[in-house]
Amino acid sequence: MQRGEMVALAGLRFFRYPINNVGMNFRTETGELFKTKLSNIAALVPTKLDKNTLKTVKNIPSIIGHDFLEENKIAFYFNPSAKITYLEYLT
Repeated sequence: MQRGEMVALAGLRFFRYPINNVGMNFRTETGELFKTKLSNIAALVPTKLDKNTLKTVKNIPSIIGHDFLEENKIAFYFNPSAKITYLEYLT
């Protein structure tokens, strides 16, 4: 996974590693399993894998990118004061 387009985040450089033909499972608000196939997603992998970099990267939260949401027709809702977060799959 040490290849791909380079991107910067949180003062570090990452490889944007594409992953094709991904199956994802979600739970609906009623607890039912919702399965979908995505043509691609990407993972960010640090360009340096030394101990200090890995320690720093560990503190960066997982991020759902705008491109991922748009390309897969998914809406992301977040209301921290009400402690509500959910994804809505737009058909």
